[in-house]
Amino acid sequence: MDILIIKQFVNIMIKKNTLLFLSLLFFACTFNSKAIDPSINLADRHVWLPADEEDIEKRRLLQIHLDNIAKEVETLFLNIENIDPKELDMRDKTNDIISEVVSLKSGRSNQIQNESKRISKLSKELGDIRLNQKQINKQVVNLNLAPVFTKKECCDSLFSYCRNSSSISTSYCTSFTTNICI
Repeated sequence: MDILIIKQFVNIMIKKNTLLFLSLLFFACTFNSKAIDPSINLADRHVWLPADEEDIEKRRLLQIHLDNIAKEVETLFLNIENIDPKELDMRDKTNDIISEVVSLKSGRSNQIQNESKRISKLSKELGDIRLNQKQINKQVVNLNLAPVFTKKECCDSLFSYCRNSSSISTSYCTSFTTNICI
């Protein structure tokens, strides 16, 4: 990724520097070439003097330094060519990982939806159970509040009902109450 950014930066800088160079060349050509620095002696203008030993040594050291810089730049460009296959391999692996992440994300979102549905179902069932528990508790309270009859009271009321009732035969009533009240 960093290599790609560096390449883009270099391309932009080359375009800007080329434009700058062409602009400077244009402006340099438009100036009057006959304008000469007045401090230069006109007679000495076309005279060349060879460099002395000290100047030659400075030029040689400067050339060695520039050669080292050129070797370093060349090494960097060769490394960029070697990095490209590695970068392509890394991009392929990154694309694979991105697709895996997307599939995991969709799978997790499905699991979350299923769990939320399960939670809502369980909360509804819990609400129904609580409602049923309240109804059962009311029934238990009602049963506890209902009058409780003893066996003697029950038999007495059954005997009186059978005596007063004209629709029930007395033999049936007698056998029924005798079986229950024993």
